[in-house]
Amino acid sequence: MRIKNGKIQIKNYNFQYWTLNAIIFVLAIITIYSFTTLGLNVEKHNPIFDSHYFRIGQMIESFLKFDLDLKKYFSKMIVSLITTFGLAFLSTVLGLIFGVILALMSARNLSNKYISDLIRGMNTAVRAIPTFLIVLLCISIYGMSGTSAVIGMTFHSTAFFVKVLGETFEEVDEGALEGIKSLGGSWIDLVYAVVLPSSITKIVAWSAFRLEINFGVAVIMGPFAAVQNSIGSDLKRAVSTYNFTEIFMTITVIFMTMYGLQYLAEQLKKRAKID
Repeated sequence: MRIKNGKIQIKNYNFQYWTLNAIIFVLAIITIYSFTTLGLNVEKHNPIFDSHYFRIGQMIESFLKFDLDLKKYFSKMIVSLITTFGLAFLSTVLGLIFGVILALMSARNLSNKYISDLIRGMNTAVRAIPTFLIVLLCISIYGMSGTSAVIGMTFHSTAFFVKVLGETFEEVDEGALEGIKSLGGSWIDLVYAVVLPSSITKIVAWSAFRLEINFGVAVIMGPFAAVQNSIGSDLKRAVSTYNFTEIFMTITVIFMTMYGLQYLAEQLKKRAKID
């Protein structure tokens, strides 16, 4: 902030400022030029414009008709919601079990340096692989089923817990650990007497946060792994039949469930005081 001609100059017009504005200006020109050359206008009835932009009005009109049997829809949706939530919950629980064990072995204050580095390196490699690639590999082994979805999601859940819980365990008070060691306590004693009791609130909070993530992934994995009676499969079927009312209703159910899980995760994170 500078003083210029008796006025306060808030913006700093340096080389970085002008470069950023020049890039934005060039991108804006390219965007405008692209739309003008594509011929996206109503008079020419461009196929791209007709098939995508004009369909929005048809979607709204179909939704306002609300041609949907609510009793039948919600009875089916409850089953689909349970199935999808089951995929998310099972993968979260399995990921938490494996994650806690590996996180204890990756924490530098609880494990050997070489073992810790090995687990951290393998964990980084797993996190770098997209979930759908792991599920695709599982499909080649177990076929199109919920088993493939759960195994693929468990891999990433485990990698997530190893990362966050490993850092959590490293924050345990060193004095308490040294006290147990001085009394002749074993590694198991350290874990059960100090590490887990002092980290339990954060473990619960991170578990709720991961459950929220896994539910969103489970919605996508439903049609990807051909999981029957899942929200994702129902949404895919509604899209393929252009049932816009069911599409909007299903998206609303997904949104409300995600919002509820997010609210639960936020409340638990506040109690655990996780930033």
